[in-house]
Amino acid sequence: MIVINRAGQIFSINVEENNLIPYINSVNFIPDNKNLSFKLAQRFSLPGADDLFMLMFNQKIASQDYAGAAQVAKDAPGTLLRNVETINKFKSLPNTGGPPPLIIYFNALINSTTLN
Repeated sequence: MIVINRAGQIFSINVEENNLIPYINSVNFIPDNKNLSFKLAQRFSLPGADDLFMLMFNQKIASQDYAGAAQVAKDAPGTLLRNVETINKFKSLPNTGGPPPLIIYFNALINSTTLN
């Protein structure tokens, strides 16, 4: 629902959060719809993009962009990528000359949330 006054100003926009990401993924008239839905889900913590988060995470790992993979894991909903399996994956990654991948992962998490 969009609320617009007579002067054309937008006062309020409401969307069904559970349906927004699946809808964007399903339509073909939005250019680069997968990337758009991923960015929206990441920025606004919207549900329905679990597969996209896993895909982006695995792509970042495969290209040795460990900081990017850590960011995706940090922004993923719930415990989708903040779990023991992800920690073990970062532990098993080869060091590329910088900080160890596991430290990169924990730094990304510590900068945005608390660890348990």
